[in-house]
Amino acid sequence: MESIFLCPTDFSRFLSSNSSLFLKVHNSIQTSPEMLAELEWMEDWNRGSIYLTEDKKHIQVNKAGSYLVYVQATFKLPCGNNTRDLRLQLNFHYPERTDQLAGAFDSRQLLLEEQQDAQLSFSVLVQMEVGNRLSVLARHRDLIDYDLKPVSTFLTIIRCSE
Repeated sequence: MESIFLCPTDFSRFLSSNSSLFLKVHNSIQTSPEMLAELEWMEDWNRGSIYLTEDKKHIQVNKAGSYLVYVQATFKLPCGNNTRDLRLQLNFHYPERTDQLAGAFDSRQLLLEEQQDAQLSFSVLVQMEVGNRLSVLARHRDLIDYDLKPVSTFLTIIRCSE
């Protein structure tokens, strides 16, 4: 099997536009942090036809096309001896229904003498139409690393083609 390596300058020729969005997680836990619920975001960088909705929980597009989405979350695991079922999930919202598109899971039996990090991430290529929305959900949101420097919990989306 032949591998393909793309350097950053080569990668740009595969993009149909400059549309891209980079979001940092925003700490606003309003429900029980152990429950699976949508994360809120703050915009760090936006170029083009992708935007964060007013509720700060959904990503929408102004142009239909294929979009590459990458999501990463870092969880700060405390000392102790508890089990944590970590989860990170991407939902795709159509006008008539919602589907889970991608997810990352990690069950940890915490027998820790000091804090550790656990990182969950995934990437997915999605075909979006105007009016479709994306959202990211997480379980144990109280353990997410909300520090902004360096950013370790983020979402980026790039428009790849029409």
